[in-house]
Amino acid sequence: MKLSSAMFKPRNGMLSAHLFENPRVGVDRDLYWSVHFDFASFQYEGEIEEPNCMVDWLVFPLHELTLQQSILASKTLNPMGEASCYFQGTHFDASLWELSVRRLETAKSWSLEYDLTIDFWTVDEDGPTELQMKGVTDLEFGGFDIVKDNFTPKVITQKDAFDLLNQHIAVDKEWNCYDEGFKFVIR
Repeated sequence: MKLSSAMFKPRNGMLSAHLFENPRVGVDRDLYWSVHFDFASFQYEGEIEEPNCMVDWLVFPLHELTLQQSILASKTLNPMGEASCYFQGTHFDASLWELSVRRLETAKSWSLEYDLTIDFWTVDEDGPTELQMKGVTDLEFGGFDIVKDNFTPKVITQKDAFDLLNQHIAVDKEWNCYDEGFKFVIR
């Protein structure tokens, strides 16, 4: 059976952000967004497949996010980010052409519209298969991750986490901050 983009029906996903820096390798401190979305399972070559895609290291021009804020949209053509798809236990690179993330009624409810091409280099007997996929799916907001040891000075308290995050995106105090041991998660 030939693999086709019609088999990949988006199901749901997660939007999250990670405040990160690594001066040793030239990664500036910024808020890097990630989108992860699943496709509905389908049968391919006698197996039930549950593929998914991830796009990491996105930087959105978003400067404020409050729980009461109205609808917001960020559309990016040829976004800088690392896109990949997981299928049949294998990681496949993807080229991301367009990504649009739109906030729905609440800060924790979003919609993703995407246009990407995935290079399935080992899947079909006929040789490499490149599939272009366009779709729309709902996203939950997973929160902002702030790893305590990633920064100097170190992030010790929840207030430190809020203060550091607010240097990159304004969030109001209605958000909850959770201490998960090695990191804080604000959501």
